[in-house]
This record gives sequence, structure tokens and C-alpha cells, in this order.
Amino acid sequence: MSKSKSMSKSVSVSKGSPGKIFFWLMLVLGVGTACNNERDSSPDEVASTGGQACTEYRGYELINGQIITMDENDSVVSSLTVENDRIVALGATAQQRDSESCRRVIDLAGRTVIPGLIDSHIHFIRAGSAPGYDLRAAETAFSIAELQKLISAQVPSLPAGQVLSVIGGIAAQQFTENRFPTLLELDAAAPDNAVYIQQGFSGPAFTNSAGREFFAGKGISIAEDGTIAAGKATAAAFMAVKANQTHEDRKQGLQRLQRYANSLGLTTVVDQGGVPFPGAGFFDPSSDYQPLLELWADGGLTIRIRAQRLSYDSDAEPGKVEEYLNNSWPRFGDEFLRTTALGEHIVSFPRDGQVNPAYRSKIQNISMKGWSHEQHSTSNMENQQHIDAIKMVHAKYPVTDLRWSLSHVFELGQDGDLAAINTLKSMGMGLRVQNHGYSMPTDKFPLGRTLNGVNSGPLYRTLADAGIKLGGGSDGPLVVPMNPWLSIYYMLSGKDSAGQLVNDKQTLTRLEALGLYTRGNAWFSFDEQDLGSLEVGKTADLVVLNGDYLNLPLAEIRTLGSVLTMVGGQIVYTDPEQPIPVPVQN
Repeated sequence: MSKSKSMSKSVSVSKGSPGKIFFWLMLVLGVGTACNNERDSSPDEVASTGGQACTEYRGYELINGQIITMDENDSVVSSLTVENDRIVALGATAQQRDSESCRRVIDLAGRTVIPGLIDSHIHFIRAGSAPGYDLRAAETAFSIAELQKLISAQVPSLPAGQVLSVIGGIAAQQFTENRFPTLLELDAAAPDNAVYIQQGFSGPAFTNSAGREFFAGKGISIAEDGTIAAGKATAAAFMAVKANQTHEDRKQGLQRLQRYANSLGLTTVVDQGGVPFPGAGFFDPSSDYQPLLELWADGGLTIRIRAQRLSYDSDAEPGKVEEYLNNSWPRFGDEFLRTTALGEHIVSFPRDGQVNPAYRSKIQNISMKGWSHEQHSTSNMENQQHIDAIKMVHAKYPVTDLRWSLSHVFELGQDGDLAAINTLKSMGMGLRVQNHGYSMPTDKFPLGRTLNGVNSGPLYRTLADAGIKLGGGSDGPLVVPMNPWLSIYYMLSGKDSAGQLVNDKQTLTRLEALGLYTRGNAWFSFDEQDLGSLEVGKTADLVVLNGDYLNLPLAEIRTLGSVLTMVGGQIVYTDPEQPIPVPVQN
């Protein structure tokens, strides 16, 4: 078992030590630090060697597979060798490695392997602190019967008195019935446990009989059919569930979310924090990072976190942005936890389509300090204002090498207008695009297209053909699902979760879509030298899929997931229902 290789200076942080407390205080202010973390091998691994018995295994040989490397040539090979945390051989070279080398051999039996998936825009840490026992897999249910099955399977493991929750990432149109489950249907799945299902930031929400009794005891009005009205009633219900949440609940919630992410093939996420106003989107940096920091310090992370620092400064006076800039360093941390950028918000939300004029002075400070920056930008009006401000800053303090980006950009490139895209390219910028159109309208609050085009966006094909740097993500899991395969399905089909075509003539090829979630995303977090493709010398983050991505029927892309996920040469997830066969002798 090897320690992960730190990419920056390291400090030893033990549980309860002053060093750990110091790190926690620093990260609250926007400062990361680094340590070497050990990851234990999975108990599901089966070892085999040739020749003499090994006293210590140094890695793995994956053989007889379809390994999609996502290198610059999109090469596909049949074998791959991992030693410690790195890929050391591919293809024929891997097959010729010394058979006495004490590596575990995994016979893929034709399975597909891809690089570990990266989500470049997700509210991961906030979701880990979702109140109740959050059933994140509900986003993958395509019928109410499937949702009932997921709920029933989870009920036996619920702690006493715990509410089974689904906090966002779910929509009526994902179910064949095109509605949410009724109170009686939720009763059938969980007759004795309270169930709480909330749509998005502010509802509506839905509960069962046990839940209705729970909320009635809190003075919250519930309809006879278990519906909780959107707005104030949903906010009160959310806070009632949250009131019983302990710190240990939040830590366990983040651990469960990690496992769910690993089961989908996610190995890295770029975290966006949350909003400063009450409700399901609320995020307090002074306390909500604590479960993450404890898992990191204890070596408990199985997914790489790239943390961005978000602010809502209302004017040009020194505020949160300057606090972060003056008390932290860009890209500081280790390979499992690192600060990478400021964003997705820098100033308060636009009003009536007008971007806060303080944006320009704030991003000038960001560029002067050498930080990367990502900006939430949904409509054409916002795109133009953000680009104009960035151009002015770039003329004096170039952002060319800082990996700046706009996110969402549903209308960018509409009607073949490439001027704005070319401006962004000329400044070395990129675009992070997400799949909101799969789950919700993009022409209404909180998104808001303004050009009245027929496409929900983003205009994947137009942007890809323009040659600008692109990365894929979810913006999940509160507003939309976090499952990357639902995002990729949307990129490939242009269809929403109800099967309606909403993004016509903007689809990508399968390799292009996978590229956005791998090597494309690695660029935005300055990880392209280590992550995003399976190449000799790169970190061994990889996923063995449960299906043939290149040849599956399009609709079945939505059901893809991992049977084995490896992070830094360590197996962090195996699917108990689809175990990898016993390895052959090497």
C-alpha cells in the first residue's frame, strides 16, 4: 500500500491535532494545505501472482478489455498496467511486462474501461450535508415503481427516527407516469418511516403518512395527499428535517455521496459551494466544509475535490473576494483536496438582466493575483456583459494562462454567431456546460434564456465546432441530477428526461461527449498532466463500466455505471451485484 504522491508541500495532520484545526481555519478563509493520504485496498480485491508468493503488491494488470484511453488519438487498447498510483504501460507494452512483478491481475472479459469521470461544476459538499438520509439514486428512477423499489431497499438500514429524503435532482417528467408519487404509493414503499421528497430549491415537496404526522407535529401544513406547497411551506419542512441533523449525520452523508459518485464512475469533482440565503441551497463556508476536512485529514476521501470559493459581494468595496485573495494561494492543496478558482459567483445575482457593475473591479483583482475564475452566465444578455468586462481586464492584466471560464451559456453561439466565442478563445478562456435542459426549462427563473431560440442549450455542436475549450458537468444535485450518464445522454440525444427533443441539431459523438467529462474537464482545474486520460505516467483513475459505452443503444446510456472504480491506483468501489470475475494467473 503506497501513500498518494503530493503535488505540493505537505504537512502531517492527525485527528484532533493543532495542525488539523489550523488547516480548518485556513480553508474557511480560502486557504488549502496538503498532506499525504493513504487509501486502503478494497476487501473485494483478489490477488494472484506468477512465480513466488508476493509479500507486497505494487499494482494491477487489467487485461482482455476495451480500454478507451481518451488520449489525443482516442486510442483503444486491450490492457493496462498500474504500479503504485500511476499507469506504467498500455496495450502490447503492458502485455510484455515482467510476470514476476507482484501485480494483481484483473481479467476484464471484454468490459469497457474509461478514465475516471470529472464533473467540472457540481455542488457536491452541500449535497453531502443534505438533511435526512438522502437517497440520491432516486434521480436514476424512470418510473414510480422503480422509485418505490429504491425506497423499500433503503428502509431497513435507516437509523431510528431518521427521515428518508430526496433533496432535489428529481422531476416529475423523469417518471413514465409524468408525476410525483402519491402519499399511498410512498406508504407502500415505506409504511413506518417518514419520507420527504423535495423538488429543487423551494419545492413543492411530497411525503407519506408517517411524514405527514412528523411535519404536523412541527406545525407545518400538509395536504391530505401528502403534498407540501412550494415556497414557505417547503422551506419550513426542509428546516424541520434539518433540525435533527448532527455533525456525524453530515459526515456520513458525505461518505454515502462519495460512494454513490464512485458507483457512477466519478473520481473528481469541482465543487461550487452554495448560496448565502436560507433554504436548500444555503452553504456556510465557516461550518459546511468541516465534514470534508475531517474525511480528508483521516484519509477518507475516495473522490478528488477541487474547491472553488464563491462570493456575493454587492459592491466594489473590499469584501469576500479580497478576503480570499489576501489569505490564500491559488491551486494550493494536495491531489485529493485543492482550491482551484474563485466562482461561480463573484458579485450578487444580476437584476433584470443587468450584471452588478462591481463585477469588473472584482475580476481585475482576481486576475492581478493570478487566480482562475469561473462565472455563472445563463442568458445572452449576461454573456455579453461578462465578456465585455473580462475584455477590459484582460487588456491590462491578461488572463490567458489562468483557465478562466463561463458556465451554463445556454444561448452562446445561437444563429451561428461565433463572435463572442472567438473573443473568449482569444483570451485563452473556456466554457463549462451542463445539462439543465434534460430536467427543466432553461427559459425561466433561475436560468432565463433571452433570445427566444428553440434550443434549450447549451449549443454543444456549435461550441465544439468552434474549437473552444469545453468541459461537461451537471450543476447537480439540487436543481438537476448529478449522474454524469444522464448528462452524456443529453449531449448525445438532445432529448430531455421525458424523451422530448429539446436541443435539436446540437448533439455530440460518443467520444466527444466522453471527452468533455474527462480530458476536457481536467484542463479547467489544471489537472491535465495527471488526470483526464489513460496514458503512461498519468494517475491511475479509471472506471470499469457495466456496459459497452461505444455500442449501447442510446437510451441505455442512462443506465451506465461502474462495476469497479479506481482512484490513484486504489480500488475504491466495486459493484456487489456485478463483481469482477476471479483474476487469472499472470
